[in-house]
Amino acid sequence: MLTVRLRMTQVNRQHWGQVPGLGSVDMWILQSSQLRVEVLTLGAVIKSVCCRGKHGQMEDVVLGYDDLEGYVSDKRYLGAVVGRVANRVAKGRFVVEEKEYQLDTNNGPNALHGGLQGFNK
Repeated sequence: MLTVRLRMTQVNRQHWGQVPGLGSVDMWILQSSQLRVEVLTLGAVIKSVCCRGKHGQMEDVVLGYDDLEGYVSDKRYLGAVVGRVANRVAKGRFVVEEKEYQLDTNNGPNALHGGLQGFNK
């Protein structure tokens, strides 16, 4: 097991773009000497996670887009912090305490990763 002690972490925020109908999108950057994480306020999207590789260079280990439009038009949930449901709900229906709930379907007859507008938006 590897233990890394982070002596100093910096947290910064910068404006990253504007989405019609959704508003301003910021990028929060959490950074130490060993790790850098970028999170967008478009819902909660992990844009990048960079860590030191075998030879000490910083490497991004997350699939993502270089621009805001990529995330806005994304159909594959790249970087999405998946909430509500992290898979498919068959026919978009489930029952809790004898009450049936119907979700929006977005994957044929099923609800995938939270419906029409997941936490990534």
